Amino acid sequence: MDVKGNQIVVYEGQGGSYHQMLRFTLMDENTRQFSVDRWCFRGSIDDWFPLNYGELPKLVEKYCKHLGKESFFELM
Repeated sequence: MDVKGNQIVVYEGQGGSYHQMLRFTLMDENTRQFSVDRWCFRGSIDDWFPLNYGELPKLVEKYCKHLGKESFFELM
C-alpha cells in the first residue's frame, strides 16, 4: 500500500513484482467520501476503471476481498 496525497494505492505481488490493483481517492474532506477504482489490464486500456463512491471502511470491505482472486477481474 502507498499513500500519495489524497490517494491510497493498494498493490499486489505477482511473480516477484508489484502491480497497482486498487486506488481509493478522498473526494470530499468534510464528509470523508472516497472513490474506488480498479486497475484494468485489458491491453490498450491499461488505466484506472471507476467502481464506486462512499465511506472508506465500506469500500475496503467490499473490494479488497477480491484481491488475488479471479473475482477481481469481474469487478466493473
